[in-house]
Amino acid sequence: MDSADSYIHHRLPHTPANTFRGQHIISDQVGKDELSVVWPRLSPGGAVLIDGYNHPELPGVAQAVADFFSSQPMPPLQLQHDIAIIKR
Repeated sequence: MDSADSYIHHRLPHTPANTFRGQHIISDQVGKDELSVVWPRLSPGGAVLIDGYNHPELPGVAQAVADFFSSQPMPPLQLQHDIAIIKR
């Protein structure tokens, strides 16, 4: 089984855009680079779930999301506990 990092950086770049309806990114794997690989591959209406978004011990997760969307409009974000759901 591939780690999330291996999966995101080695398999997804070869996947066409608008392929996935959903993608889950765990908190220790989320970053601006991971989102730049995952986001264009989400189908319209698809969503990315990001673990640890509002967790007090993981401030880098919310910052990575803010950094990624700093150059484009950020869609509405839903929070379920410490999981951010961002729909495309």
